[in-house]
Amino acid sequence: LAVALAKLGYKVGLLDADIFGPSVPKMFQVEDARPYAEQIDGRDLIVPIEKYGIKLLSIGFFVDPDQATLWRGGMASNALKQLIGDADWGELDYFILDTPPGTSDIHLTLVQTLAITGAVIVSTPQQVALADARKGINMYTNDKVNVPILGLVENMSWFTPAELPENKYYLFGKEGCKQLAEEMNVPLLGQIPIVQSICENGDKGTPAALNEDSITGRAFIELAENVVKHTEPSFSITICTITLPCAPSFCAITGYFMLRAKYCKQAVIPLGNSGILSAIWYTGSSPTRSNLTSSGFSISLMGQSSFTVNFPS
Repeated sequence: LAVALAKLGYKVGLLDADIFGPSVPKMFQVEDARPYAEQIDGRDLIVPIEKYGIKLLSIGFFVDPDQATLWRGGMASNALKQLIGDADWGELDYFILDTPPGTSDIHLTLVQTLAITGAVIVSTPQQVALADARKGINMYTNDKVNVPILGLVENMSWFTPAELPENKYYLFGKEGCKQLAEEMNVPLLGQIPIVQSICENGDKGTPAALNEDSITGRAFIELAENVVKHTEPSFSITICTITLPCAPSFCAITGYFMLRAKYCKQAVIPLGNSGILSAIWYTGSSPTRSNLTSSGFSISLMGQSSFTVNFPS
């Protein structure tokens, strides 16, 4: 998913939150990488490893890969907090948190440390796996956690031999996640088939999503597109109200503000006889009131020398 989002042009960070079984270093072929600390604004921050356009951090960079990590929950949670808060993640569009299976201290630490946009539940189609998926959905939608479910992903949906790409063999049952998604009233974000190349590419550190022309590559790109669709809905907000002595022929407004990414829009809007314009800004990310300040906005009016601009407080 992280690789597919990066292929779509987004700035992506990936945190391997599986403290006891980290796999990201191997899956990205960076097992020998060692993140270093750099002083930034008076703080010593960990600089994430970068591969395939993604910023990566994992406890696997700091422990012996051949030794078990024998830590109690509190120690694991503190290590996770450090990887989040004491790292120079920079400006990101998506911060993917790859969590271990189950409902543990790790999951609770994440929801208490970060404002989580939403959870993606991954399961195979058979009922034994779906029982655990239900528990995951229940944990995130619990009143004490209250994290939206972006949708379900069905892994190992069917087996497709490389030499028979049109054939589908449902080894673990058919469309179990689709049925659960309908039952729980959440979207089915994607279905990932079993293809030998996924295993081979994972072991080699070349994720299947890198090849957009393959069956699995297309499946991951579709998954990423659906995640974007459910995390960046279109909406409108009122940036400012302009009061004029009379109505000019047109008003051009240009503006700029920083959220998860940078957005710049221009609008040419005809005015009515009232001489009052509500400028509507369209973007794909929800702004906060503190972002809406007069700095960064310029307004030009044809045929007008005086006007008043009122920004929200």
